[in-house]
Amino acid sequence: MIIDGDPIARHAHAGGIECTELFILETTAESHRRLISEWQALVPGIRINLISKPAMAKLQYGDRDVDLIAVARQPSLALETLDDRIPASANPGAAKCFLVLDRMEKPGNLGAVMRTADAAGVSAVLLSDPVSEMWNPNAIRSSLGALFRVPMAVGSAKQIQSWLTERSIAIYTARVDGELAHTTPHMKTA
Repeated sequence: MIIDGDPIARHAHAGGIECTELFILETTAESHRRLISEWQALVPGIRINLISKPAMAKLQYGDRDVDLIAVARQPSLALETLDDRIPASANPGAAKCFLVLDRMEKPGNLGAVMRTADAAGVSAVLLSDPVSEMWNPNAIRSSLGALFRVPMAVGSAKQIQSWLTERSIAIYTARVDGELAHTTPHMKTA
């Protein structure tokens, strides 16, 4: 995957994402040399390519002005490995909370939802039958790094429902056209 910008690339690295290569805007500024040395210390042996401004403009996603682009390996989104990817809670007795997104279409919306999930302390985000690519540069950019802090998994709606049921996790749904406010949970028994 491609990650535009130094701050988000650092979030990815901190989140355990393996950055394999960097493209850094070639300048003579001290900040340029500092950026290179910081990344060499963060990821020993990382391949660094110095490129011109026109080359950077062709590599970056959209009309932005970035000084660094990282190439990274996409992490697993397998539902089967999600339990191992959820960090231990600071409060061991606390219940886990999962957010399920059904057929998410727009990458920018995914990024925005990931920011909210991160701020709300969601344990993981489960994407059922997603339409958009999770590692789309718009999703990465709009998440402001949250995409790398909150574990995600992908599966069909049926697989995700089974996964939650096997763990005795209560399932609540929300709809835009619903009659009740989101602050009024309503349980319907089968």
